[in-house]
Amino acid sequence: MGGMKNEQRPRRLGEQMERIYGEKGWRHPWQIFALVRQWQAIAGKEMAARTMPAFLRRDVLWVYVRNSAVMQHMQMQKPGLLEQVNRHVEGMRITDIRWMLEPADLPAPEERDWRPLQPMPDPDREEAFRRMASTVADPECRAALLDLWRSFQRGPAGRK
Repeated sequence: MGGMKNEQRPRRLGEQMERIYGEKGWRHPWQIFALVRQWQAIAGKEMAARTMPAFLRRDVLWVYVRNSAVMQHMQMQKPGLLEQVNRHVEGMRITDIRWMLEPADLPAPEERDWRPLQPMPDPDREEAFRRMASTVADPECRAALLDLWRSFQRGPAGRK
């Protein structure tokens, strides 16, 4: 397999999507997707519950806010938020953030109870699986295998 290029190695889906979006010139949609995914880390849990990135236009990030009180509060937070946003976007510089009230028909974020629906598997069985999976060299792959194993141990009711 000496002729196999490094490009043929398995990659995470996120890496692939970012590469494809970059090649197709869809960088801005990918950036807004990344901002939405990381918004809680960028804006903080409390403000992320009341705001959401809407779109990028040129070098301005437009953010939906729930009401005018949140808009006023976010305006005071703008310098720090702008700095945080620029840390999370690569290859571009956001120069301003503007606020707009979210549309009335925008669905409210889904509130979920993230606790498992069924109890976690037996600790002894889990430890046995961990020992078996310890032969997998890649730590991310090992962690993914453990998550998958846990999901199947909880059964169909525990998977959604």
